[in-house]
Amino acid sequence: MEEIRLTNDEIWKTDFAEDSRKAFLRKIAKSKPPRKSPVYSSYSVGQLIDLSADRRSVKAQLAGRGDFRTRWWHLNYLLHRIFFPGSTLEQTMISFHRRHHAVTFFRLRLLRDFREINHEIRKHGLWAGTRCAVNQASRVNYE
Repeated sequence: MEEIRLTNDEIWKTDFAEDSRKAFLRKIAKSKPPRKSPVYSSYSVGQLIDLSADRRSVKAQLAGRGDFRTRWWHLNYLLHRIFFPGSTLEQTMISFHRRHHAVTFFRLRLLRDFREINHEIRKHGLWAGTRCAVNQASRVNYE
């Protein structure tokens, strides 16, 4: 077996990425041309495309199918300003997000517990569901 000795000059002259670069260039040549997407002006988006299916859109809010995000914010903002009148907008927003996350996690835990009770009732009967509910009420959730 022949011993290979590399010097600094040979290392600097060696192109280690040659194979990768050639494979990449071959892949570019085989790629498909980009499809032309329709260009919409702001006028056509508002007039031709119905965005009211998205519950977050203004059209959905005006049509009464919104997700009430703005009302939830305004309610929290009003209550925060009543109970903490000297707070800044930043403090109000931080408190809003804390309350929102607390309510969301409480709702998710409640749904999980309800599904667990429902599963026990369907599988083992009413008494098993009652035992499950009592066990849930007696345990402390630190999650």
